Amino acid sequence: MTEGNKVKILKKLGSGVQGEAFLCEHKEHGIVVVKRSRDPQKKITSEANLLASVLLRSNFPYIVHLLSYSTTATTLDLMFRHCDSGDLGGYIKNPSNLVKGYPTMQIVRQVQVQLGAALVWLHTGAVYDCDAHRVTTPAPANWNTIVHRDIKPANVFLTSNPYSTLPNIVLGDFGAAITKRPYDSVFKAPREAFEDPNPQHEYTDPVYAPPEYQRLCVRINEGDRTIRLDPHPSFDIWQYGAVLFEMVCRDGYAAQRSQLIPGRIFAGSGLRAEIEALLELDSRRRPTDEQILQRLAEWHLKRDQAMPEPGHGVRTHY
Repeated sequence: MTEGNKVKILKKLGSGVQGEAFLCEHKEHGIVVVKRSRDPQKKITSEANLLASVLLRSNFPYIVHLLSYSTTATTLDLMFRHCDSGDLGGYIKNPSNLVKGYPTMQIVRQVQVQLGAALVWLHTGAVYDCDAHRVTTPAPANWNTIVHRDIKPANVFLTSNPYSTLPNIVLGDFGAAITKRPYDSVFKAPREAFEDPNPQHEYTDPVYAPPEYQRLCVRINEGDRTIRLDPHPSFDIWQYGAVLFEMVCRDGYAAQRSQLIPGRIFAGSGLRAEIEALLELDSRRRPTDEQILQRLAEWHLKRDQAMPEPGHGVRTHY
């Protein structure tokens, strides 16, 4: 395990097709999470190393902080800073966080803004500063686009914020992520090939997968490597919409997965339309990263407007 002489395993957090995760105590970093991905076919690729090196350098506030990583021919260990407030899946199931059975408008808008900022950074390298309410770094020309591929409430984490009653939103669990170069957020080639670092695995939770998932689960051989037709960033955009849908849907996203009935969204027309756009069946018609980036400040303002004034209750109607 990465930095093994400095790490003490406290407990196993869980396991899945991509590997297993442990809660650990590190001599220098305190409580951390270590995720180990295994590939007995010795296919831990340069793709995985590239992804880890990008995350290690980033320190982007809405991406889980990668502290270190190490690889062998068959394993990849990633050590992340521990998120002290759990995950979004647990948050929206906890009655103490709900008002009349639903998350408040403030937390929904918080997820919309900060998870949106995280995706825009992964896909384009553009930085939206939530404190400044503006873009502070435009998209660089040769960004190595990262497609997460497994966005769901259980992979969206929360950290406490000493300056706000709202937690900060942090996207984590990059075990299924891939990189693509160069950056292009226009869906021009639906059969564009990515090298899949784990081609023998299904790479996402089918419940949260967009309609094109089954079409993309196709393998072809090219010389000595396996190619899978993998997703464009619009794959992540659908899952972003699914997370928001689950927060405001009367019966939960999974219960509505086959229908996505708009009327079941407990939201005003503005937020409902925003979520429906993200869940567009045609991947080419979903909002692009540029369009989301242009609207983050607007959504940020709506979040601030939803904050209760002293002596007034919280609002749940979105």
